[in-house]
Amino acid sequence: MLTKKGTLTAFMGSWGSGIGHLVIDGRMVMCENGATVRALQGAFGNVIDKNHTASIKEPHEVAYTVDDMGLLAAFTPIEDWTGPDIPEEGIEE
Repeated sequence: MLTKKGTLTAFMGSWGSGIGHLVIDGRMVMCENGATVRALQGAFGNVIDKNHTASIKEPHEVAYTVDDMGLLAAFTPIEDWTGPDIPEEGIEE
C-alpha cells in the first residue's frame, strides 16, 4: 500500500459498471464507484446531485492510499489527516 497526498479535482464513474476514477493531481485513481461516491458525500457534502450523479465542485487536498494494483483503498481530507507527514514520494506501508 502507498499513501500519498494530492489535490482531488474530479470524479468520473459509471453506476452500472461499478468502476469509478478519482482525478488526483491530474492522475486517474481507480476506485469502487458506489463506495467512493458515498465516502465523497460524507467527507465533502454536496457531491451527489438530483440525477444521482456525483461531481467534485471544488478541489480538495486529500491523503489517499492505493493498493499494490493502484486501486483506491481510502482517502481522507488533509485537514482530518492524523498520520505522519507525507513526503512527495509517499509512504509505503
